[in-house]
Amino acid sequence: MDGNITMDTLSSEYAGRFLALANGLSPENLTSDGEATMTQVIQRRKALMGQWQQLENAVGRKVSEDEVYQWTFPRT
Repeated sequence: MDGNITMDTLSSEYAGRFLALANGLSPENLTSDGEATMTQVIQRRKALMGQWQQLENAVGRKVSEDEVYQWTFPRT
């Protein structure tokens, strides 16, 4: 895929996977609402970011969390 791919032109499968990863990266999810140890938080973030990078490689470009949330919750 080329660099002109936008969130609107990604398949719903890819967009949904990015959204699931972005949700997993939220502070409350990363920290299990403050109950996770720092080591657990670091391990979770590393795993999620690895999955994010694999997904970016699959779509052929970088995708930001902000872009995912803007696509999911568009301003009207």
